[in-house]
Amino acid sequence: MHALYMTLALLAGQAKTTSEEVKKETAEAVETTKRYAAEKKKELETKLESRLRELEKKLEASRGNASADAKKKLAELDGKKKDAQKRLDDLKKATGKAWDSLKQGAEKAVDDFERGLSKE
Repeated sequence: MHALYMTLALLAGQAKTTSEEVKKETAEAVETTKRYAAEKKKELETKLESRLRELEKKLEASRGNASADAKKKLAELDGKKKDAQKRLDDLKKATGKAWDSLKQGAEKAVDDFERGLSKE
């Protein structure tokens, strides 16, 4: 019986989680979350940058044979392109909660530029 109590006491002592273990595991979880967020941020930035470059190529290709009305439209598209680029630049500099709010604005600006270009 005494051996049983000793075994239970030993097992109970092993089952306790120390504050150091909690701190270590919490720190690891925080670092993992930061890495994940940074990866997702970089993925979105790369995707938006790529889309923006493709749209800029289409815009430049349209300039060559543009009529007077089309040139006005191209000037509007230049504004949309600049807005999209500014929002993307802001997104790249942002961190934390600011990044979350800027993300939608950057995506919308690139979408607006794309829609404007496709209407041409």
